[in-house]
Amino acid sequence: MAPKKRTSRSRSEKREARGAAPGPRPRIPLLDTAPSLFLIGYRGSGKTTVGCLVAGRLQRRLVDTARLAVEALGMSIAECFATAGESVFRNREGEVLESVCRRAEAGEKLVVATGGGIILRPANVARLRGAGLVVWLSASAATLARRILTDPGSAASRPSLTGAVSSTASNVPSSAASSAASSAASSAASSADEVEQVLRVREPLYRAAAHLEVSGEGVSPGEVAERIMTHLREGKISGR
Repeated sequence: MAPKKRTSRSRSEKREARGAAPGPRPRIPLLDTAPSLFLIGYRGSGKTTVGCLVAGRLQRRLVDTARLAVEALGMSIAECFATAGESVFRNREGEVLESVCRRAEAGEKLVVATGGGIILRPANVARLRGAGLVVWLSASAATLARRILTDPGSAASRPSLTGAVSSTASNVPSSAASSAASSAASSAASSADEVEQVLRVREPLYRAAAHLEVSGEGVSPGEVAERIMTHLREGKISGR
């Protein structure tokens, strides 16, 4: 009987055969050449969650510009809007973006999750588009409002952008029998109204800033991340 031919297996396959956790994903040469990615989109579009997944697959560092701005200010975005004004936050956000873009232009490959209002200033848009690929994570107003309402940290740390939520909520009846249900329904309706109102202004700005739009409607963050990876693998990036 002829001896069995031994087949070589990769280190990752050997680890999995032993029941150990798989090793890091192998690098894909084509993706190594992709520039830094900048994720834009409305609050609740999944920029940080999707960014973390994409950064893991590309083996890159994830940078969150809103978090860096908050750390530099020493207060939440809501607190900054209430006490110092929106312009103070936008100025610091622009400074953070400038620093991150310099890192990208110096050759550091990053995945960057930006704040929802980063596109409000044309100078920011120019910096984003000049430093890497800008990906817009889009979703309907109803989907975004639902995500925001189910995020326990959003209401506390993020400001209302129109005043609609807080003013509507203050008019909710306080009777013991209907207070909780009325408050929840009012909050949901006012949140959806706010998102629709702000999106009417911002959607054209997101569209103009982006090299690529990826919809998150009805799909998981993992599926959105995979769609981005597919575009990178196949070079399906327009606007550059």
